Amino acid sequence: MLRRVISIDLGGTNIRAAIINEKLRIEKVIKSSTEKLNFDILFHQVINLIDSLMQSKYPIDAICFGVAGRVRLDGYINELPNLHMSDIPLANMIATKYGLPVFVINDAHAAGLAEATAGAGKHYHRSYFITISTGFGGAMFVDKKFVVTSDEVGHTLFNYKGHYYELEHLVSGTGIKKLCELNGLKITSSKELFEGVKESKVDFIRVYEDWLKLLSEAFQFIAKTFEVDVFNITGGVMKSQDTWFKTFKARNKNLKIVTCHFKEDAGLIGGAVYAFNHTHVKK
Repeated sequence: MLRRVISIDLGGTNIRAAIINEKLRIEKVIKSSTEKLNFDILFHQVINLIDSLMQSKYPIDAICFGVAGRVRLDGYINELPNLHMSDIPLANMIATKYGLPVFVINDAHAAGLAEATAGAGKHYHRSYFITISTGFGGAMFVDKKFVVTSDEVGHTLFNYKGHYYELEHLVSGTGIKKLCELNGLKITSSKELFEGVKESKVDFIRVYEDWLKLLSEAFQFIAKTFEVDVFNITGGVMKSQDTWFKTFKARNKNLKIVTCHFKEDAGLIGGAVYAFNHTHVKK
């Protein structure tokens, strides 16, 4: 019988939970909009998702979370910046309730692990995963193994018009809104900026060019710092890739930049890989 785990991608916008078997196939996936600010409500959301998946006719061997924040090796969450929450012993809480091995890792670590082991980065020595979504996250892998580099790359400071900002506050999905605001434009979503570019709106194109420049600086900095062979890229902003991705790659011809094989499922698959690896189950 195939072994199975529950993998949960706890993002800034949605929580996605899935049953994944040891062949890394998703058997069932459900989701819910992520509760911000109130951990009690968020915890009940997570429990409801797990309980729903636990009704499967097959036993579950472990649970793994990929979360958008800083996490200790014991599964204690130091901070979830995009949800404005901190100091959460999530692994212990879930393990106590279900009596299963529970793992909590950074979401970029999870998604990058999927790509490095079984996706777009599997044939490369040094692969770097990047997600551009609600936030901006990254993770480095050497020979399919996660390498601890520094604090989250999205919190690296970059100069913009004489002031320093965290990278994700300028180039992520929510960062694009901030970037527009700094230039006197009000938009409701990053998609609106790209639509404005398609319509050849001069003010939108000006901000778009600044965004491309900042994003290029970030990729070049990462590539030089970590000697990256390939970048695997995904995230909500890729939904507008028909507007910007080809141009972005053309401006960074010295870099190998590819879209993720697993797309939005990378975090779920990577969580499963991590759970199987750490419960000594062969994939």
